[in-house]
Amino acid sequence: MDDVTPVFTDAAAEVFIDPLGLRVVSLQPAPGDYDPWAARLSAAADPGLAGVRHAGRDEHGRAVLVVEAAPVTLAERLVEHGAIGAAEAVRVGRSIAGGLAALHASGLAHGAVCPSTIALGRRAFLAGFDTFAPGLARPGARNPFAPPGDAGPAADVCALAMTLYRAMGGQGAVTAMYDVPDALTALLKACTAADPSLRPGAAALRDLLAGLTVPEGTVPPVPLSPEAVGADVRPLTDKVVSINIAVAGAAAAGAAVAAGVVVGHALPGLAGVGASAQAGAAAAKSGVGLLLTKIGVGVVAVAVVATGVAIGVNAFGGGGSGDDAPAIVAGPSASSKPNGPPTAEIKNYDWANATFQGFEEDQDSRVTLSGGKADVYSETEFIEMPDVPLYADLDEDGDLDAVTMLVRHGGNAEPTTVFIWLWTDGKAVQIPGWVVGRVHCGDEFEAPVVDGNTVRMKIWRRIASPMCAPDPKDFEITEVTIAVRGGFPVALNPYGAVSRCPAALSTQQVTAVPLVWRDPAAPAVGTAGEFTSITAEPSTGTEPWTVARLVRSDGTVSCGWAPASTVS
Repeated sequence: MDDVTPVFTDAAAEVFIDPLGLRVVSLQPAPGDYDPWAARLSAAADPGLAGVRHAGRDEHGRAVLVVEAAPVTLAERLVEHGAIGAAEAVRVGRSIAGGLAALHASGLAHGAVCPSTIALGRRAFLAGFDTFAPGLARPGARNPFAPPGDAGPAADVCALAMTLYRAMGGQGAVTAMYDVPDALTALLKACTAADPSLRPGAAALRDLLAGLTVPEGTVPPVPLSPEAVGADVRPLTDKVVSINIAVAGAAAAGAAVAAGVVVGHALPGLAGVGASAQAGAAAAKSGVGLLLTKIGVGVVAVAVVATGVAIGVNAFGGGGSGDDAPAIVAGPSASSKPNGPPTAEIKNYDWANATFQGFEEDQDSRVTLSGGKADVYSETEFIEMPDVPLYADLDEDGDLDAVTMLVRHGGNAEPTTVFIWLWTDGKAVQIPGWVVGRVHCGDEFEAPVVDGNTVRMKIWRRIASPMCAPDPKDFEITEVTIAVRGGFPVALNPYGAVSRCPAALSTQQVTAVPLVWRDPAAPAVGTAGEFTSITAEPSTGTEPWTVARLVRSDGTVSCGWAPASTVS
């Protein structure tokens, strides 16, 4: 039919746009728990939710969900036009929080709150209900804006807060921004608390946002990268497919898991070429299944599923031996690389008087240098930045970034920590928290060195029981290559967190795949099926995070950050 437009297909459902709205149809008969879910969704009416036109079954027993179509999504708005101001973020957040309050009151959680599921029109409203619905749930879907291992109402609140923070141009964990009122930042930070019980409910968040007075401001029209705002979730529009495929590789940490295959239109700057014929030939030769391919206006996207893992074909660039050869996304993606050498404005930053967040163990602590030093107690007891920064375009956005260190002199340990600063919107912004640390009692690292757009360093990883002045055989020396992806530091080859994950201390099982950074919004190190073992040392005291050791089937080891609640 001419009035029906295919948008997306994955292993569980097909998505169309028709005169009634956005239609999602399961590929198999729906389970029994779909019907009560559909009834609850239909009853949860609110201006902050997409209107439900139909929620039921077809004559074959398949789930059918039809909701109000999205004129444009927040993801498209951010990629095409750039970050939004604080006042607009409050308006969007208030509407979506109201929708979540209605959804939660009906006994449902959303599970996929992110820029790709927020629609903008005469009002902001939330769609994407099918992402985790019975019979419609997309296999392997994970929302990078939500904390891992929790799909309840508190996770929705956290995901909304992270969405608003990223929409205003924030990176990493929620921290102060010069053009965002402190009251708004504090509220968003409370919504992302590691302990779900400490987060406000959706109704409270709606009311608190309504009580804020935020002046209108101007935001530089700098488009955000798809990696910063996309999510590997089922899209609402054909343009969102382009954005979401760009993050599929990063979300899967080394394997491009692009379960969706239909693209109708590409956003400016994302249009590319690909070859369904060559992808189909490869699928036929290997015996794997080729899902659906649709040639839209200038873009082709294909997903080939083999042995339970979907491998995405990059829709944004060529590759291979021919003009139409598909380029396989083989690992975590970086931002689009601008032409020419990176700018070096960060070199003019006043490092001698910089403020560092997260020195030593306390990730929220701050140390402010004065003339290059801080906490000067005597000629031998003080904190300083011992060397000039190293510069590299770690996030590949066309600007040099910086790697710095702080050391506390005095005593025997002399702890030293490494920090990463990104040049963002004309200023140096530190990724909150230290990246890796050392003390003079075993946990050592060699000074980092620049290697292209990455930084390499050797770190000592403990493999025997802890002790001071240990025998060298108690440690393994590992060289890590550090980059920044999606605003978070990551180790490449193998992909994971830049951290130590000691084998001897990692004895407890971890129930969820750890993340690359101590932040609920950070991507997972991989998918559960990639690893033969995921263990961690239980956290002590009230620490919300602990380091985990992940062992792959080929014997390679990655580190990751696990919420303390996931360590059994």
